[in-house]
Amino acid sequence: MIGPFFKVMFKAALFALALLFLPGIGLAGPSTYTCEISDYREIDGDTDNSLAEFAMESSVAIDRATGLVIHPTLGNSVYDKVELLSFGSSGWSFRAVAITEGFDGKGGPGAYYEVKEWEDGPKKPMVIVDGGVVFFGECE
Repeated sequence: MIGPFFKVMFKAALFALALLFLPGIGLAGPSTYTCEISDYREIDGDTDNSLAEFAMESSVAIDRATGLVIHPTLGNSVYDKVELLSFGSSGWSFRAVAITEGFDGKGGPGAYYEVKEWEDGPKKPMVIVDGGVVFFGECE
């Protein structure tokens, strides 16, 4: 039987292979946001989080059509389920949630992604909630 760690690593490896071999999947298009993280806050108010600081160093790519989020630490390809809640429009935010069944089958980590598509201008405010940390930034 394959352990939970190997299950997650297998999904990550499949995703990496898809990026290499599927034409155009890595290219930003009209249905893709490219986002920069500018700040973060933790639930407990802690402002010294090395993982959050590391997360701010990389851009975030969000596929509006599928809800797939590509990022070294905030990406959702390793989750069991990615649910697209809203594509985003002139009246609604883009919203997606990612969840995993957890290693005990009773629920586990999850993440929430929102881009205020309805905001005026080329840059749209975004928020990512992952692991008790809220990340803020802008997407184009």
